Amino acid sequence: MVHSQELINGVIRATLEVEQIFDISGAVEITAPAEPTYEGEYEVQTSLTDDIVLPTANRTLRSDITVRKVGMHEVDNLSGGYTLTIGSE
Repeated sequence: MVHSQELINGVIRATLEVEQIFDISGAVEITAPAEPTYEGEYEVQTSLTDDIVLPTANRTLRSDITVRKVGMHEVDNLSGGYTLTIGSE
């Protein structure tokens, strides 16, 4: 169980309670570097021609990232079938 936690100079410092084992008890302090916050876009539109890479590796996100769908539109055609247009609605 985390007893206390604080951010000091970009490093998260947490003190953990350790349960008694073999008549030994105490506290352990674990220091781990804080990951930087992702500062890029949180809402992106997909592309039909290019990959989109959001540089989120080893970053903390403030919220979910939303990837918008590719629009499409379907209409009847003169041959009795359908014409599907991808990339518009």
